Amino acid sequence: MNALTQRSPPERRTSHRKSVLFCSQCDRTAAVDEWVLTTTDDGETLACPDCGATLTARANLSD
Repeated sequence: MNALTQRSPPERRTSHRKSVLFCSQCDRTAAVDEWVLTTTDDGETLACPDCGATLTARANLSD
């Protein structure tokens, strides 16, 4: 193979978009805006709408 030989593009490992989240409890896969976001005075929690598992919780650090 020389420098002028064309190569096929490398295969993608996944067809998921970068903004996809995965639930480790029920294997749900969906875009970020398809999850339950709950905002309280203490912070934000992102949860799975199928099984209710918490994916992430962020504390409100502005206080």
